[in-house]
Amino acid sequence: MYRYRIHTHPQNPRLAPRVDVVEQIAAQIAASGEFDPAHALIVRQNASGFEIVSGHHRKLAAEKAGLESVPCWVRELSDEDAYMALALNNAQGELSALERGIHALGATEKGSRVGKSVSAYADAIGRSPRVIAREIDAADMATAVGPYGQSAADLQEFPRHLAEMHSAPRWLWPALVSRLVADTWTVEAARREAQKLKDIPEPPDWADRDAIASALVAGEMKPGDVAKMAKAAADALAFHRIEAFRLLGRPEIDAVFFNGSDVEAELWEISENLHRSELTKLEYGEQVARWIELKNVEGVLGQVDPKPHGGRPESGLRAAARELPLDGTTDEAKRSDARRALKIASLSEDAKAVRPRRRARRQSERATRRI
Repeated sequence: MYRYRIHTHPQNPRLAPRVDVVEQIAAQIAASGEFDPAHALIVRQNASGFEIVSGHHRKLAAEKAGLESVPCWVRELSDEDAYMALALNNAQGELSALERGIHALGATEKGSRVGKSVSAYADAIGRSPRVIAREIDAADMATAVGPYGQSAADLQEFPRHLAEMHSAPRWLWPALVSRLVADTWTVEAARREAQKLKDIPEPPDWADRDAIASALVAGEMKPGDVAKMAKAAADALAFHRIEAFRLLGRPEIDAVFFNGSDVEAELWEISENLHRSELTKLEYGEQVARWIELKNVEGVLGQVDPKPHGGRPESGLRAAARELPLDGTTDEAKRSDARRALKIASLSEDAKAVRPRRRARRQSERATRRI
């Protein structure tokens, strides 16, 4: 069969041809003057010609030897059978651990190209399910970091390292692999670094996770810093976001221009503050009271939306029950919570100062007892 009609299989797991193997076969062809038909390629026909199922190295050797045609056996094979033959006909010793993992990744449920279980795949290949599972983990990581500039072909000496690091959060993989290659970690070092980072939460969407990942792996950030960012995202407070960017050493931050009055700006800020779980009851009461006060000012200025059936603008107390995250499932229960907040906020400054002093005294007494 003419060589130009023969094409490589698109799912060939081999990351790079073995140059020594190709040269050895090419030398044999040159010595004998022909391609031994006993070593004919196995191909299957498709729309573009004939696809190699077994014999990728032999085709390259024929090219190197200058042959225009090579002997082939044409087989009728399904996509699944042809894919499995890529491993079975490749005398597994020729494939590296990472290449075996890439094939297994594509043939098992995780890769979903064929959809076998790891156990079923192991039976078909004749290898240990446990070993195959680790090779799949290594291949999963190696292929995932490809878009970040790390070629899987350059990671073939690190299959055990990759398998150990697979437990780390996926968003950290590119930074971990980059550091692995740069510092040539041992397998134990790779396992240790992954363990240190395996429980770190994902940064918020607005954060530069690649920069965070690099800083974490380099030890320039602590895991707790990421937790602070995640909390800042939940709180949705601009101050926390600015603090997070400061931790990253970034001089700029995206912002939305708010075109509103001073009253509207303060109402917005208070609404965000009231979603924070760490507010004390006094702080909570003062925030609610201030929100109601400002809402009443809005009503006087005619800035609130009119009521659907006409009449006077909605009072700050009713608006609080409708718009703020107050305790209670009914409007009346929420209004009751708002009234309670107003009472707390109306305490004298001396009364407000008593509780923090009492708390500090109790903490001091507990510390003394522990000593």
